[in-house]
Amino acid sequence: MRKLLFILLGLIIYASCATEPIDHSIPFTDQAIFQDAIYIKVPLFTYTDRYTNRSYTFHGTSGDQIHNDEDFYNHTTVIPYDFFDIVSNRPSFIWEKTQSKYVMVAVFNERVAINNEKNQIANKHSIVWAWNTGMSTGQEGAIGYHDGCNVIDDEIQYGITPEPLEYGHTYMLAIWAWNQKANEVKYSSREIPFVVEEPEK
Repeated sequence: MRKLLFILLGLIIYASCATEPIDHSIPFTDQAIFQDAIYIKVPLFTYTDRYTNRSYTFHGTSGDQIHNDEDFYNHTTVIPYDFFDIVSNRPSFIWEKTQSKYVMVAVFNERVAINNEKNQIANKHSIVWAWNTGMSTGQEGAIGYHDGCNVIDDEIQYGITPEPLEYGHTYMLAIWAWNQKANEVKYSSREIPFVVEEPEK
């Protein structure tokens, strides 16, 4: 059953993507990347890198001004560029559980682009690392970098230890989940930028 879920998630994730250009002029905001989706919050948390034993703080969406659905749909807060967290090259991620069977966590090397007409990720080629609930490690709501896999040429590298993210680069974290029929995105985080620290000299 788990193997079937594993295969199904892979098909859902990549069959639902299309390649389109990104508009880099769009500001970072506290709006979910998928329109009308239930907002996934990423709370403030601190993790210890298992390779360096150093601690890092990830603010997630804790600085957002969203308090309820009415606020969410009636205003937008622009996230300042100096709010980006500096993390290790193998970060951990925590988010509020959705209770969905089909959850995707992805790290992009560019801004996240959405085809709103089709309610789909429009730039799957920009995903460099991913985790989903069909994988045998990690759990919904809390994962380490080692729980996921690199993505190369739109293909998740299952069964291969992921290579770390690049030092000094800015990445985007996005989390989304489908409904129980796996035919529509029901939950979504906003686009969460972060920067990988420079190596020690």
